[in-house]
Amino acid sequence: MQLKEIIYLEAQGNAVIIHTPDAEYWDWQRLKHYKKLLPPSLFVQIHRSFIVNRHEVRGYTANRVIMKAGEELPLGGSFQQQVQAQLQEESFA
Repeated sequence: MQLKEIIYLEAQGNAVIIHTPDAEYWDWQRLKHYKKLLPPSLFVQIHRSFIVNRHEVRGYTANRVIMKAGEELPLGGSFQQQVQAQLQEESFA
């Protein structure tokens, strides 16, 4: 799988679900493992349980990140400034 295929990663207990357009993949790693591996130019952590591909984000509100595929993911309070800074140059349609 290529990085650009990943829409978002979701922590579920001691596992991570990698969401792609065609499938969901489970891996028995912690989310922080992926945070270290994924380039910040492409991925941003929005919540303690979610990392998103910034090119798959449609927009965001004070407490939600809306993905192009329609999912609405929680935006954690401690991540709001980071998300705003990393996504501010994106143009949302």
